[in-house]
Amino acid sequence: MLTNASIAQRLIKKAKLDLKKGNAQSAAQNFRRAYEANPKNQKPLVSYASAMLKLGNASEALRAGATVLRVEPENLDALKVSSSAAMGLRDWGTLLQISERWIAAYPGDAEAIQSLAFAHFERGNAIKARDVYGALLEANPQSAEHQVMYSRLCLTAFDYAGAESALEKAHGLAPPTADSLYTLARVKMFLGALDEAELLCFEAIKEDPKFAPSFAQYVTLRNGKVDDDVTTQMSKLVMSGTLPPEHKASLFFALGDIHHSREKYHDAMQAYDSGNTISGELFGREGLKYNPAVFEQLRERESKLFKDMALENAYAPGPARPIFVVGMPRSGTTLVESILAAHPDVFGAGEFGEMPVIHNAALGWSESNGGARLAKAPHAQLQSWRDQYFSDYPEIEGARYVVDKQPLNFRAVGLIKTLFPEAVIIHIRRNPIDTGFSIYKNDFGKAWPYATSLENIAHFYGEYARLVVYWEGRMREAFPLFQYEELIADFEPHVRRLLKLCDLEWRDECLEFHRVKRAVATFSTTQVRQPIRKTIVSANTQYGDLLQPLINGLMQAGVDMETGARAV
Repeated sequence: MLTNASIAQRLIKKAKLDLKKGNAQSAAQNFRRAYEANPKNQKPLVSYASAMLKLGNASEALRAGATVLRVEPENLDALKVSSSAAMGLRDWGTLLQISERWIAAYPGDAEAIQSLAFAHFERGNAIKARDVYGALLEANPQSAEHQVMYSRLCLTAFDYAGAESALEKAHGLAPPTADSLYTLARVKMFLGALDEAELLCFEAIKEDPKFAPSFAQYVTLRNGKVDDDVTTQMSKLVMSGTLPPEHKASLFFALGDIHHSREKYHDAMQAYDSGNTISGELFGREGLKYNPAVFEQLRERESKLFKDMALENAYAPGPARPIFVVGMPRSGTTLVESILAAHPDVFGAGEFGEMPVIHNAALGWSESNGGARLAKAPHAQLQSWRDQYFSDYPEIEGARYVVDKQPLNFRAVGLIKTLFPEAVIIHIRRNPIDTGFSIYKNDFGKAWPYATSLENIAHFYGEYARLVVYWEGRMREAFPLFQYEELIADFEPHVRRLLKLCDLEWRDECLEFHRVKRAVATFSTTQVRQPIRKTIVSANTQYGDLLQPLINGLMQAGVDMETGARAV
């Protein structure tokens, strides 16, 4: 009579034979049956998880892996397959948990370190991802591949010196690859060496004509003005069916820019639609769909939190006086920051990410205290948040002022004035149709899930407009407004007003901001290297009815179609 163990062994042999024949479905069934026949042996269940992963069922693979890890927490194969399954599901929280268990059980394991760094990166903690991956680099400094990956993480963490150093080491260890050339091009672009960046992108394309990011970056650097052969290569590549969805989306956005530069607006819109559809699907897989009702509720919570504001708080001086530039993305925040950062007393920190973190913590504090307003928060708590912000400052090179142009800070104006009474807050606003379309035509990341739909962009804009009306009513002269169109039309007087509001002495360099050598890591990185162009061609003139969903949504939200203001 056969024992359960012997039955399991026969089923395992069948499963392995199935795999040799390429029948993963039958192999999975037999591995599962083998485990059920002898549950004390976890190996068939790990093999089942691997087979299910090959079949594209990452959810089942993750469930099977979790079952194994409950019994054998340090099962290396189960940790590996579970990590891969979490990646496939874009479940970054689960990936982080698995990776931490993996690295605790196998310190120094290269795959575990890579998995943990990737989890931190996808969860938006670029500095942590860089530092985790740095341990792998220390253990194996002779790997060109690791040096390139480390440079990409440095770039995401705005560590340009680290990125350049790692790429220099990589190119000393092995011939340049398309990936390394593209990454170096991004470093050069953010640092303002646009011609050098363009040449590097072209080299990357020659090195590997199937590496889509090089094309997308090249188009950005050329402002969409590329030769027909490049366009043809991109069109073939995007339809090849071999690209990861992120790369396919970036190519569609780039093709949209090419058509836009050639005034083929219907073709451009089709390409932008395709890119946003792919991005929207990817965001949805991570549960990041924009929910208008939820955002409306959030705005109401934010308004109530700051209904009574304790602006008399006394704090110890910070390392530098903050200047917050707030507004919608693509509204001119980078331009204002660049004008200010051209002043020798000012450091431009870009889209500094700490204030949204503190803002969410303040909302959490309110919720845990029965909906208490911020005025009721203990001074020690406020001081802690203030210290948290300053402690994460970059190296500001002795500057007396630091500009934070994180657009989402428009939500946190009340918190900013509570924590930083000395701060200057500058609000920049732009024509809402131009703003909305500029968002739609750029490849925004998952932190901006509304950006993939014209209707959602309009709704988000409406919520922004409602909230800034609230701040204007409460802050008055402490919340000055600059209208983008007026700023560029009559530049010097508005720059003088801007500097005066920030208590900065006049410097001619602020008019020549595009000549200042500094890092700019936003979609506007190429534009702010150019002098001001006073001629504006509106998106509505170019795209007309194609923007009707955006226009209808803005009108429904009560937004002025010229200025972007909203009636009180």
